Amino acid sequence: MKNDEQVRMLVHSAFDKGLAHVEDRPSLRYEIMKKARGEQKVKRKFSVAMVCAMVVLMTTTAALAAGVHFGVFDFMTNLFGQEAVLPQAQEMVASDLAVMELENTTLKVEEAVYDGGNLRVMYSVASNNESQTIEEAAQADQVSLNGCDWFFINGEEIIMTNGSYFGNMLSPEGDRMLCYLDIYLASSNIVLQEDFKVSLPLIGAGKDAEYAAFTVPGYDVAENPVKTQTDSVNVMLLSSSISPVRSYVRLRIEKLPNVSAESYEAALYDWQDAYLVDKQGTKLCAPVEILMDGSVDGEWIEQTYVFLPVEADEVFFASTMITPQDEWIVDMNHALQIK
Repeated sequence: MKNDEQVRMLVHSAFDKGLAHVEDRPSLRYEIMKKARGEQKVKRKFSVAMVCAMVVLMTTTAALAAGVHFGVFDFMTNLFGQEAVLPQAQEMVASDLAVMELENTTLKVEEAVYDGGNLRVMYSVASNNESQTIEEAAQADQVSLNGCDWFFINGEEIIMTNGSYFGNMLSPEGDRMLCYLDIYLASSNIVLQEDFKVSLPLIGAGKDAEYAAFTVPGYDVAENPVKTQTDSVNVMLLSSSISPVRSYVRLRIEKLPNVSAESYEAALYDWQDAYLVDKQGTKLCAPVEILMDGSVDGEWIEQTYVFLPVEADEVFFASTMITPQDEWIVDMNHALQIK
């Protein structure tokens, strides 16, 4: 029997193989600038890398030994390594949230966590009959193994948001399909500071769908606008949150009157190369993702920066700037304190 570490190494290896032939995606700067110019429409994101990795995992993990807990953070760890979350993140996870016994399958919402920006949910589907595979049983009961395109939060219908993605894999025990939803709520300006009810239409379709309903703890998100101004732009901190799971910074960047398009674009470049830093300006973390939430005619953009978790008593969000000596440094003169 393989121990936990051996199993996790096998799972990581499967991800590595699945990602080996995926083309490197363009830089964050290039993507954001295309969107800011209107050359690329903002659309819902489904991670190609995640799909490729999950396909490999579904074919490789069936042989893994039993007895290993695989939770919502394990999906994240496979993508981002052991530094995906801090140890105290486990305290934020709500477990054993819902069970739905159907004729051919058993659906369980095993874990969910909200960190001020994303709602992450892991549910499982198992076959009730040894004569049916999980896929056959799920098809018979019309149970989705591919997540959902819409859902309800506190009774309000929400279409799957920009930046969200889905993945699935066979459990390490091989007895159920683990399905993972990573729903980016901040891109729709959804902030949930108190416990909230989630309803996912995972059985059937349309008006006849049945919902897996459960409650998730909220998370404290700072919404006190902080502003700074450079020679070219006004920058407003719309919201921010720092958690053991992820850190989020949501900005609005506005072009100042009479500023040229070239100067505005140069300023946007500076704010794409932004970091979380401590009060001395030491870099703590670069963004793992930047999602643009909206833009109008090259006059302003709103975007959210997603960071791996950081540990520091004081945390600032700072852009970069070039010195007369052609050196790129953190611009602490316009840094925004978020903790």
